[in-house]
Amino acid sequence: MAAGSVITTPEGMVAGETVKVTADATVNTFVADASLTMLGTAPSTRGGQRVVDAVLISVVTNDLRIGFGEVTVVEGAAGLGHTLVAGDFLLIMGAANIRSFRYTNAAAASHCIWMYTPFYAKY
Repeated sequence: MAAGSVITTPEGMVAGETVKVTADATVNTFVADASLTMLGTAPSTRGGQRVVDAVLISVVTNDLRIGFGEVTVVEGAAGLGHTLVAGDFLLIMGAANIRSFRYTNAAAASHCIWMYTPFYAKY
């Protein structure tokens, strides 16, 4: 993250455990189902499920290509999707946005390393 950057916990939420991810050439998502159940200790549940309401992403090395919805993000200079570079961070709010998040390397074989922290609503 850029020097002097300040990140605060979204209002009314509590952070879960930070996870380190190494991206590869495949298109990946956070979750495979609509429950948005994530690892870590969650202070709140809905229907017995731990539910993520926001996710903070920060890129550590190399570039990450991201997209939302049914898009297939693609590596390479002509690839499809938004590019986050080392030091960039993004806060994704809302279950539908988290569910539709897609990612891959921005450059072929670069193996982007990035982190994410889930946030749970206080209920």
